[in-house]
Amino acid sequence: MEPTCRPTLPSRLTSSLDLPRYFTPRPQAQAAPVASGLIEHLIDVFVLQGTVLGTQEVWVGVDAAGKLVTDVAQGLSSRAQAQLSYHEVSGGRTRSIDAQNVFLFDLQLVEQAPDGPGANDPVFLYGVLYGPLPPAGGGPVTAIEGQLTVTRADILEGLVAGAPFAFGYQGATEAPSLGVRPRCFHIALPAARHNEIAAGRGIVVAYPLLSVDLFASEPVNEIPVNQLSYDLLSGFWGDLCREEPRRYGDGKLLPLPDRATFCKKLQNEGYTVKNDVAVRRKGGLLGMFTDDEVQIPPEGNVDAYLRLASEALQTLTGWPSPRAVAMRTRMATSQTRSDRHPNDLRGLASPAHSAVPKDKLSKRPPPEPRARNAGPPAWMQDFVDAHRQPGRAAPHLTGMPPGKARLKSADKATPPARPDWMKDFES
Repeated sequence: MEPTCRPTLPSRLTSSLDLPRYFTPRPQAQAAPVASGLIEHLIDVFVLQGTVLGTQEVWVGVDAAGKLVTDVAQGLSSRAQAQLSYHEVSGGRTRSIDAQNVFLFDLQLVEQAPDGPGANDPVFLYGVLYGPLPPAGGGPVTAIEGQLTVTRADILEGLVAGAPFAFGYQGATEAPSLGVRPRCFHIALPAARHNEIAAGRGIVVAYPLLSVDLFASEPVNEIPVNQLSYDLLSGFWGDLCREEPRRYGDGKLLPLPDRATFCKKLQNEGYTVKNDVAVRRKGGLLGMFTDDEVQIPPEGNVDAYLRLASEALQTLTGWPSPRAVAMRTRMATSQTRSDRHPNDLRGLASPAHSAVPKDKLSKRPPPEPRARNAGPPAWMQDFVDAHRQPGRAAPHLTGMPPGKARLKSADKATPPARPDWMKDFES
């Protein structure tokens, strides 16, 4: 199923930016130029082919405030430089995208309608769109808030296809179930019709990130990816079971992204939790009591959800869609680039901002990074309210949860004295 929403753009935006077809700017939104900034943490590296500038290696990162940085004229911080070196030397793979340009998306909120037309329902993503890369007309990378419309399967496909190219960091994660090598995942999405994707336009790479406080360590995003995968798969199987109950019955018992929180919720509702079962006694007829039992699934990790996502896509009738086929032809694997010194890598440093006519872009600064634990901004709520009709159930919302900096356990042994500059490399 392909989204049919066509964004209505202000004339001044239409004349200066070729936004993806399925992206709708928030009302009164204006694209604002993103100033060059220092990348404090890297979250992705890919090679962009097929542009008028030839093959370009693109660095994607976040600055000290947690905002996406794509214009890297100021280069990498020493921490980001170390992250790049570790990712490549440890065997990290680099994705190639054969496209005229791409957009990046800071994903902040996901909305699923409660009664969509099928298992592969349209899904609304909210956040900040950055691009295009390379910048159009010799101008800067721009940022604009709005809504991106894709389908459940588009997101699941993007997660599965992009997982081998996730950016890897050194060290172990806070939760061992998340895996030994901390990673930051991305989601390549088809944000236009299949013929536009086949021509190398309308590709968006989305990044579900935690809040700024996690960046004291690394911007690992396995926690929001787990929650997003769980919510999408729950909606997928729930709709599939309603459509074909004889074939799929009650669906799948999915692993939980946070089993401890689920158990605590059951206990607050009067259940007694023991091993994998929660039991609550309830009154019945004639004073008799019956037991209400709930099966507690195991806790899942990102790799388990990726396997389940792949299984769901194989179950879906008519998949891959024409847009998914077009996306696959535009994505390829590039060899690891550990044979090159990181100082030789240059991203898409845009020309001076004065090259863009002043009437084409807003003079306001780009959207500030939001506090991700403060709830969705008012403009997102306006979009959500517009989708909801009177008498219908509320949509399911998946927000990127607040981050929690990973605590380091101090070694009981007294370490040998080290020069201060070595401490600067500790993350």
